[in-house]
Amino acid sequence: MHPHQRIAQLRQNIFALKIYHPAEVAPNVFRLSSEANPNNLLTLMFLTHGNEVGGYSILTSFLTKLSTNQITLPFSVTFIIGNEEAFRADKRFLEQDLNRSFGKQGTSGLEDNRARQIEPFLRNTPWFIDFHQTIGPSRTPFFVFPFSRKGVWFAHQLNKNIPIVTHWHGGFSQDGMCTDEFVNQCKGTGITIETGQKGYDAKQAEIGASLIEKALTIIANLQSDALHMDFNPLFMDNLAKNIFTMRQVIRPKEQVNQWHIVKGFSNFSSVQKNQLLCWSANSEIRAETD
Repeated sequence: MHPHQRIAQLRQNIFALKIYHPAEVAPNVFRLSSEANPNNLLTLMFLTHGNEVGGYSILTSFLTKLSTNQITLPFSVTFIIGNEEAFRADKRFLEQDLNRSFGKQGTSGLEDNRARQIEPFLRNTPWFIDFHQTIGPSRTPFFVFPFSRKGVWFAHQLNKNIPIVTHWHGGFSQDGMCTDEFVNQCKGTGITIETGQKGYDAKQAEIGASLIEKALTIIANLQSDALHMDFNPLFMDNLAKNIFTMRQVIRPKEQVNQWHIVKGFSNFSSVQKNQLLCWSANSEIRAETD
């Protein structure tokens, strides 16, 4: 199936859910409204990077569960298809990285304009999940987002067995913000999940759909006071073995394309002290500890 056919199928599946009064509230931004609670409490984003096609599979899987009444919406939810043009071209982006384009003023190109379209929905959502895939192999799915206590709590509630990668050093780029960073700056709670290596994958689709289902339950329970956020020291201690962060960001003098990463690594590969990680013509980087 060609990408344009996949997008058409997604739209058809969304608008078939008439019980939720589906509406396209902006280009490729869809809202399903629940009579139980009309407030939009959760926003979900897919295909932020066009060649991370697992987002399509996750959304398709979740819509199937809705259409077969395996899941019901306890409140209204917004779905964003991030970069359809890049998806059609099977590229990460066309002009600039959409996930480095938020919080700017520019409208100089396709991704800049797309970010301006999406920002109002990110600005006003209390909870947000962005679904991504890794370029190379990954031994496990993982959450990744700028540190916030609510973000860590949310990710841990979604799946206690999925590692959390977080950081304190600011954004990944000077060009603009990632989606989760922008949501957090706007006082929402935004997190990203990397479900595995990019590609259509049934297992990843099920993981992603299950996370959405769990998010619906968590947020609904918060609304009904059946669940409370707890940040006590014991909670954080229990998380210690499952949280990973960056002690140091190395910014070499050479251009990135002059560096070579040792072959054979995947996300969450273990390393040994002094093991060579990458090198250039003038220097190398080795692991400081196991």
